[in-house]
Amino acid sequence: MRDYENYHYFAIQSQHSDINFGFEVHSIERIGELSDHYLVSVPVNKTLDNSHHLQKRFEEHSKIGWVERQVPRVHLFKRSRDINHIRTILNITDPGFSHQWHLLNTKTPGLDLNITGVWEQGITGTGVTVAFIDDGLDHENADLKDNFSLEGSYDYNEHKKLPTPKLYDDTHGTRCAGEVGAVKNDVCGVGVAYTSKVAGIRVLSGELTNADEAAAVNYNFQKTQIYSCSWGPRDDGRTMEGPPAIVEKAVENGALNGRGGLGSLFLFAAGNGAASGDNWYFVIEQ
Repeated sequence: MRDYENYHYFAIQSQHSDINFGFEVHSIERIGELSDHYLVSVPVNKTLDNSHHLQKRFEEHSKIGWVERQVPRVHLFKRSRDINHIRTILNITDPGFSHQWHLLNTKTPGLDLNITGVWEQGITGTGVTVAFIDDGLDHENADLKDNFSLEGSYDYNEHKKLPTPKLYDDTHGTRCAGEVGAVKNDVCGVGVAYTSKVAGIRVLSGELTNADEAAAVNYNFQKTQIYSCSWGPRDDGRTMEGPPAIVEKAVENGALNGRGGLGSLFLFAAGNGAASGDNWYFVIEQ
């Protein structure tokens, strides 16, 4: 039984088993299967907080290579399966949330994104902009307008700022943006990162030059962190091709120089051509 009220506990690393600490040590035990790591307990001085003093003495000891004070806290979180509990603590009122099994699967536990525990830690996408290089994005949609990034958006098909859907099938970009950035409200469901910003870069609704495609890949790349790219060669079961040379250079430029040198993150779809016998999986034999 650990007694954190009367003892300080430190994890130390040492290659030596015979250590003269120079002060009272109550116990020392090996940490699991780590052969050179030990847990040490030292009595608490009730008249002063001596934890920092002890930490320094351990650090200065010639036979100790590393030390860390051990403070009990919750490291692991159980996955909540109570959808009403999640609704309550996160104030989710969206009527469609109970049907979003990919976020919280109450009927087949484990077959979901395991995202609610991250939300409970306050990680919901704040400060991140995701750009959808796609067809149109409905920036006036009730689930997207509050998270829409005008700064990160552009229509390369019509060369204007807003990526407004114009065609009957200009729907994919809006749907993808909703999966990521749909806000918490009383409409439909929520996005996986419901406080992130979403931008639309319209390229799939008309003809496009390779130069415009390359520009789209790097659009606003110092302030946009992630690019979702749901496009590629035809899914006809026969076509296999890479990007044009200038687009390949733009992707490389983003990976090296985007986000102030941290690199843009690009997500490309593997394809939807299974009905045509298309298969993204292949093996290169040596």
